Amino acid sequence: MSDSDAPTSSASSSSGTAWLLGIGGLFILYLLSPGLFVLFHHFGATPPAWVNYAIIPIAWACQEFPFVSRLYDLYLSFLGAPV
Repeated sequence: MSDSDAPTSSASSSSGTAWLLGIGGLFILYLLSPGLFVLFHHFGATPPAWVNYAIIPIAWACQEFPFVSRLYDLYLSFLGAPV
């Protein structure tokens, strides 16, 4: 096998890193998404139904794991939401 037949590892590595960073960034934004409720309530608006459905897994995790619940209580109180 010659050098021209070998795949370029730097191109695939940078592409993989970009995908990983993108997915990680979306995951972090998802974990911070309950802040949307605070934003809607500050303006006196009702959140759209898709926001309610999107955070069902976070609500479940808060009910099942006290540590997660404490973290979200701290996060929401930081945002100024009544906890």
